[in-house]
Amino acid sequence: MCGMAAIFELMFVLLFILHSGVYSAGKDVFTNGDILDF
Repeated sequence: MCGMAAIFELMFVLLFILHSGVYSAGKDVFTNGDILDF
């Protein structure tokens, strides 16, 4: 269970970094806006 929580946290951090990169690039914000809407 602890390992699963660590994997979930890692995935959340990677998703946050990906969202930040897409937002700063401004390339796929309108295309994936509904998916990457935090």
